Amino acid sequence: LRLHGGESRCDGRLEVAVRPGVWARVSVGLWDNGTATVVCRQLGCGVPEKIHAAPANASGPIELQELRCVGTEELLAQCNASGMATEPSKSAEELAIACS
Repeated sequence: LRLHGGESRCDGRLEVAVRPGVWARVSVGLWDNGTATVVCRQLGCGVPEKIHAAPANASGPIELQELRCVGTEELLAQCNASGMATEPSKSAEELAIACS
């Protein structure tokens, strides 16, 4: 789990490790406030201050198909995830989070 490409480790595009060295991007539309709350908590970065769409960055080879958290989970791994897309979508935007 990381926030990548932002101004600090607590700001940037959400990416999730699928295996060592391989990061899955998270597309806009597959998230909610609960997910951002869990991400910020797990990273030790406080609470979400801003959740927004960022221009797609082709750095991640695959995208998470669905990621849903209630917001009470301690770890992102405890949230509902349906798996990886077989082919990355042509989404122009990815999820970005800025934590406090």
